[in-house]
Amino acid sequence: MKKSVLFSTNFTWFSILSFLLLLNHALIAQVTIPFSDDFELAEFDTSAWRLRPNLTGQNGLIEIQNNTTCGGGQFLAVIGKSQGSDGPSFTRNGLDLKLKLAGKKDVKLTFIILDTDDENNPQDGLFFSDNNGATFKQVLRFYPDDWCGSCGSYPPINVDSLAHVAGLNLNDQFVIRFQQFDNADFFNSNFQQGERDGYFIDNVKVYSRPNFYANLPFSDGFESGQLGPNWSHEWADSTAKSAIDPKLITLTDNTVRPNLGSGFQSQYGIIMGKNCDENFQANALDLHLNLSGQTNVKLTFDIYSAKDESNDLDAIFFSDDGGLTFKRVFLLNPGNWCSESWGKFPPLNVDELASKYGLSFTSKFVIRFQQYDNADFNDAFGQGERDGFTLDNIRVFSAPISFQSVPFTDDFLTNVLGPQWSWEFADKSSAPDTVVTRIDNLMRLVAGGPTGSQYAIQMGKDCEGNGFNSNALDLHLNLALTTNVNLTYKIFNRGEEQHIQDSIFFSNDGGKKFRGVESLDWSTIPQSQWVQKSLNISNLANAIGVSLTDSFVVRFQQFDNADFFDGFSQGDADGIYLDEFSVTGTPVTGIKSLINSDVVIYPNPATSSLTIQSQNPIQSMELTDLAGHILSVNSNKKNILDFRDLSPGIYWLRVQTAEGVSVQKIVKE
Repeated sequence: MKKSVLFSTNFTWFSILSFLLLLNHALIAQVTIPFSDDFELAEFDTSAWRLRPNLTGQNGLIEIQNNTTCGGGQFLAVIGKSQGSDGPSFTRNGLDLKLKLAGKKDVKLTFIILDTDDENNPQDGLFFSDNNGATFKQVLRFYPDDWCGSCGSYPPINVDSLAHVAGLNLNDQFVIRFQQFDNADFFNSNFQQGERDGYFIDNVKVYSRPNFYANLPFSDGFESGQLGPNWSHEWADSTAKSAIDPKLITLTDNTVRPNLGSGFQSQYGIIMGKNCDENFQANALDLHLNLSGQTNVKLTFDIYSAKDESNDLDAIFFSDDGGLTFKRVFLLNPGNWCSESWGKFPPLNVDELASKYGLSFTSKFVIRFQQYDNADFNDAFGQGERDGFTLDNIRVFSAPISFQSVPFTDDFLTNVLGPQWSWEFADKSSAPDTVVTRIDNLMRLVAGGPTGSQYAIQMGKDCEGNGFNSNALDLHLNLALTTNVNLTYKIFNRGEEQHIQDSIFFSNDGGKKFRGVESLDWSTIPQSQWVQKSLNISNLANAIGVSLTDSFVVRFQQFDNADFFDGFSQGDADGIYLDEFSVTGTPVTGIKSLINSDVVIYPNPATSSLTIQSQNPIQSMELTDLAGHILSVNSNKKNILDFRDLSPGIYWLRVQTAEGVSVQKIVKE
């Protein structure tokens, strides 16, 4: 009998010890990353999950159900209250994911979630713990009442960042809690006329994904059907928070992903928008680039608008610190585009935009594409309204401009625009109150030039009904020490009406400022035939006081509102073709360009006068402003230049000696 009692006692203690060991394992066991659970085993993995129903209240329910609502599988997790437990009392439930995160970086969390009419409550959300759940801090609040009532997901949640803000460390006792709080059950019981509450959760993933910064040239047509390592779908809080209720910036119905059948002349494009209608939201897609040491950087992309309206949050943003801070650099204005058609802007000058907003090219440069609106991609909202963008063929590359010396000819036989040419935004040369550049602007090489030429430049629009556009095509020339410069070209008028913006412009500072020199007079260019035209660049430049420099630009600008294809205003068509360019000139003989050490100018900056010292006798000096206007000419061979009457600013001084010419920048204080 004693032996039996002893055996029973030992067995009892053994059972208790086993239970405690199992309990301890359930409490402290953690899983490593990458971690993924779609709940298709129909049970919780206790090494990863800890179920905490009834943190407060009663009748809490956390289980796996056979339900195909979300995630594409057969099972998903549910958090709420058990059937028949409706009532005025609230219950708080927690589903804890236990993780080993010591030494981990760039940790992301994604999941699919659906609420069953759950109302907004401060206790709904994600909570983090770094002490195995002894204490928690809320890092993300859920707003289920503002979700669309369909399965959705947030952009990848940056676990590192949220933990840092909360004062927590990534360690081997890290816990992520999904918390739900409400008073009705899942099952449409009789509480408050069928109200129900709770969450469905599926496809939970935790993984490390650092951002990789791509070198130039960069190009992506998304034909792999996936976002590459240089891309990230991000929360738009830092670039949209000033204009939106913070809770509505990013909800679970946002979507940014490659989509089959959405590409531009290809299979895949990136769609940015919403999965359902109602609340306004912002989507952010970030491209990470290494631009350290780069110059002459351009950005191009094809874009499609699904009737998206214009908003200041539809924009491109730049960051030079890896995405910690952003500056908005370019408004997209989709409400001004032709809807439901593809188009592209002229190449964006990344150097110029970054400099304008005080940013530098770094090894952690980020370009953010941001979309904002309230309807989805379908026509079910607001009498057929739909919103969203599609992006494709994104390219970032360095394209230095070459200032071509003369003589120069180009008939585009190779079907390539050389480095002397650039398609530009017309903002610097068009009327300031005109919407000058949209994605339906068109500038490209097409087959069908004049006799003897296979290709010509086409300038105009590729859609109609959204107003007037300006196109700008720039030819870059080195005209220093050149006289008698003449330009000839052929032009084909598709049906243009006369506008003041249809003109040719000159710049002698590389395109920073332009002056109009000659109108494109359509009365002298009959429709539907090639006409040869000529410009005496030297005479035109002299007439407006613009000097010929080594960074001279001739801009051809076209302006109108119809496309090339006779679809507007009873057959109206607009646009031009250009081809067979020739630039000739006479070099100034016996003069060479001197290095700056041959001519010394001091003091610089100066307030009233400059002293010029030269190794050779000075023959003349010419002072111009940055626009190339000649302000004074000193031919008395003195080495003192008086500019007390000039306004403070930056000027150019051209000094000619018996041995050559020196051009230097001077500053008047």
